[in-house]
Amino acid sequence: MPLFLNEPVTTSEVNIMGTVKLLTAAAKVKVHRFVYAASSSAYGDGSQTRDFTYVANNVQANILAATTNKPVAGKIINIACGKSFSLVELLKTINQVLGKNVEPIFEPARKGDVKHSLADIALARELLGYKVGVGFNEGIRRTVEWYMKNMSAN
Repeated sequence: MPLFLNEPVTTSEVNIMGTVKLLTAAAKVKVHRFVYAASSSAYGDGSQTRDFTYVANNVQANILAATTNKPVAGKIINIACGKSFSLVELLKTINQVLGKNVEPIFEPARKGDVKHSLADIALARELLGYKVGVGFNEGIRRTVEWYMKNMSAN
């Protein structure tokens, strides 16, 4: 059983704050550049799907929620693209944008992992007038572009 099921408090602290603590420590000793490396392991066969969304879609939705006259206070409203992509498709898209051919390392599926996830954005459309502003491919392109610009600046 994965550690996060046995020790959820400990693992959530590491997952949520681990990188922040490393960055804070680096800043204290005036490190100007920080490289964080992670594996390209995929748990399962990579066919798991997620409804990825670009951050600008969330910003747009928050502005719409803050300025609407409709009763949205306290409502749970999903913001996403309304379309699922597999982890293999995600890697393929990133590879295309970067001009690379990174191959994933497939590890055994983990107990408790969600196989498929697709957000229902109907309420966002109805209450906020939300429309997806940045689709999956464009979001990946913008994300890679941002990282390339900002991570090579120093």
